[in-house]
Amino acid sequence: MQELRPNEPKRRYQPARPGHRNPWKLITLNGTKLYITIWVAILLAGLVRVHAQPPQKNVASPEASASHCYYVGSIRISGNEKTRASIIRRELPFRTGDTLCGASLDQAAQTAEQTLINTRLFRSVRVTPYCNSLGHEVEFVIKVEERWYWFIFPHFELVDRSFNEWWINQERDFSRTEYGVKGYYENFRGRNEEIAIKAITGYINRIELGYHIPFFSWNQQLGARLEFRHHNRREVLLRTRENQQEFFELGDVLQRENKAFVTLQYRPRLFAFHDLRLGFNQTWVGDTIVHLNNRYFDNENNLQRFFELRYQFLWNRLNVQAYPTEGGFLEMSYRRMGLGLYNDLDLNRIKLTAKKFYPLTEQWHVAGMGQYKWDYPAQQPF
Repeated sequence: MQELRPNEPKRRYQPARPGHRNPWKLITLNGTKLYITIWVAILLAGLVRVHAQPPQKNVASPEASASHCYYVGSIRISGNEKTRASIIRRELPFRTGDTLCGASLDQAAQTAEQTLINTRLFRSVRVTPYCNSLGHEVEFVIKVEERWYWFIFPHFELVDRSFNEWWINQERDFSRTEYGVKGYYENFRGRNEEIAIKAITGYINRIELGYHIPFFSWNQQLGARLEFRHHNRREVLLRTRENQQEFFELGDVLQRENKAFVTLQYRPRLFAFHDLRLGFNQTWVGDTIVHLNNRYFDNENNLQRFFELRYQFLWNRLNVQAYPTEGGFLEMSYRRMGLGLYNDLDLNRIKLTAKKFYPLTEQWHVAGMGQYKWDYPAQQPF
């Protein structure tokens, strides 16, 4: 196949830095919690660049004619020194052998750039279609630039519910902080796997381990996630009175938590995700805690154990995950805590989240978000 190479300027798709969200406003109506957030974000000209430039037309590019269709003859990938080509091909909206007509070539190239940059595996992505001399077959050339894949971050966090709570009510007590390190090894073995380790001390001693593999089936539709968390506390939130938190400290460990989760992920389409998670939770508190608050656990014991099952559906069409300016997002989940093996907890939770981003100009956009959460039964242990 004779290939024509354009003499066109380079185009790079650059991810933007994460944005900032205002705290959610909580409204309670008859025991039902409704979270609503509406915000307007202003992007100054030249501050961030979040859109991939659409493929530019020139003498070597396919003509955007609605009546002219092209056969995808081949897909060439370069720049992926570690990432496997199969991981990149899984994120493409086209396959070898597909037929694309007219302007859908440009749209396919732009969508491919967005989905590849949203994997967060690459610093830049460029997808360009080229046609052969006969004008009936198209070749997609994909050039990626990989980024650094392992990170170690210091961790520092206030444990109170807000900065004002720590500054005023807790009198800026630095013993009510936690600090440590967090480590991530992403794109492990070039398959977009991730290993996460957190070691935190201070007010809470925490060890958290996680492993994620997005695809393990031959058709790249099934993935899995494993998580384990262990927490120790020397001070426990005992109760709340008149909107003031009451803590109790004895010097020894007063609370231990162990949690383990196994998640099966199913991704039948490019933008649709299904998660089914099975988890086990075990929390122990000192006898003094139950004596001071006999409603701390529903069974009036100092040990709470329960299994949980959660199903989550996610539809994600945001153009850039880190700082979206266009697209939509929908999340629906049902969580059942207490599967009958233990009688320590009985809780059903339904949660809905929707987001929408509208571009007004290249420098302006407007966004809205709404969230609804329903818990049943409403009466639960502290």
